[in-house]
Amino acid sequence: MVEIEKLSEFCKSNVSRFQSLEGSEHIATFSSQLNLASIIVDAKARNVLDFGTGIGTLVPLILQFSEAKIYAVEKNAWCQSKFKENMSNVSSSEKSRIELHSQIPFIDFDLVIIDDYISRIEIHKLLRGKNLSLIFVEGWRNRTIGHISKRLPLFGYSAEFIRGKSRLSEFGIIDLQGRDFEKAGSYFILSRQSAKENYLSWLHRLTSTSEFNELLKEFYYWLRRILSVRARIKKVIDRF
Repeated sequence: MVEIEKLSEFCKSNVSRFQSLEGSEHIATFSSQLNLASIIVDAKARNVLDFGTGIGTLVPLILQFSEAKIYAVEKNAWCQSKFKENMSNVSSSEKSRIELHSQIPFIDFDLVIIDDYISRIEIHKLLRGKNLSLIFVEGWRNRTIGHISKRLPLFGYSAEFIRGKSRLSEFGIIDLQGRDFEKAGSYFILSRQSAKENYLSWLHRLTSTSEFNELLKEFYYWLRRILSVRARIKKVIDRF
């Protein structure tokens, strides 16, 4: 077991390093990185997907605290170039564990990290995996959380959902704005159960995922689009 002090010191250093780099405006916070590092240590994953890797902020955590193969996915060409620059000082043995892709490869992942918009088709592709046991969602991303949660029973999964807690006050840290609270990621711990258990698991986490609120938002915006289209059609008809 890796001590929490070692994890926190590495995450502090990693945050400091990547904050000094170009393209660091939206990198994962200290709390997110520490929560993820703890998961990585416990998961003992073999294949990790870092979806929306950006400039590569989370890759050092995976390299340091696991022996997993890392499949980093980044669709933005500029971020891809920065990712390559930031991985240039990685040892040759560690580089052999990293692959950079523009799309999700056909790999059976154990651990999935999501830090970008992900489509429903891409979510389905991941949930078809046989070995998937953990999904970490960086930032708030309630819409992504909802899309994942309601699909888990359809792909044979039960899941415990945990919303990560800010770790700043725990380590006496205050951010640049003087706050001791920051976004800290969320994650699903997956298991294979019966269809009934999968459905009950979904009902049990509905409140914590806030997916019902997200569903209402989607319905509201869908209804607005429909009414807007009807209004435009009516205007055209009225002209004649």
